Amino acid sequence: MHMLGVSKGFEDIAASEAEYFMVPDFPDPIEITKASIKGAPSQTPYEWAKICEQIQMADAQAYGTVANTFEELEPEYMKQYEKSDRQKGVVHWTGFVVQRG
Repeated sequence: MHMLGVSKGFEDIAASEAEYFMVPDFPDPIEITKASIKGAPSQTPYEWAKICEQIQMADAQAYGTVANTFEELEPEYMKQYEKSDRQKGVVHWTGFVVQRG
């Protein structure tokens, strides 16, 4: 969802709610429709938009990110995230061992 939010291109790519388009800047080809995007900007209730705004403000002030993943399963996604313009600080990757420890 981060890549969709950053690109904002999905708003112009799909001519209809049912037309498939490629998610931009993703390591693997992913096709979705506008209708499948939960909380698309045109459908976002005011209350939810305010919460999202608060999350974005907190994210902008954060020094890093904690992400739950397994490097062995998602190495390309981890690389893409680390070089994304969103990432300003340190990424702390956690997995099953850390969660169970």
